[in-house]
Amino acid sequence: MSATTIATLTCINCQRDEGEIPLTQWRMAGQRFWICPDCLPFLIHRRAEVMPRWHLPVAAAAKGENHAEG
Repeated sequence: MSATTIATLTCINCQRDEGEIPLTQWRMAGQRFWICPDCLPFLIHRRAEVMPRWHLPVAAAAKGENHAEG
């Protein structure tokens, strides 16, 4: 992967790039996105709130909302 390509990878939430902070790739409903460790808690704990803002499908996120409370 070239340096130009790496620079374009940014966190879906804070927009920091891989040159500033580590990023991990995630997939949902056929879409790939990158998220940094600082923003990962939003994906874990506030999915239904942030996923529409990130243009990711909310229906799948809402199904797991009460998973931990089981």
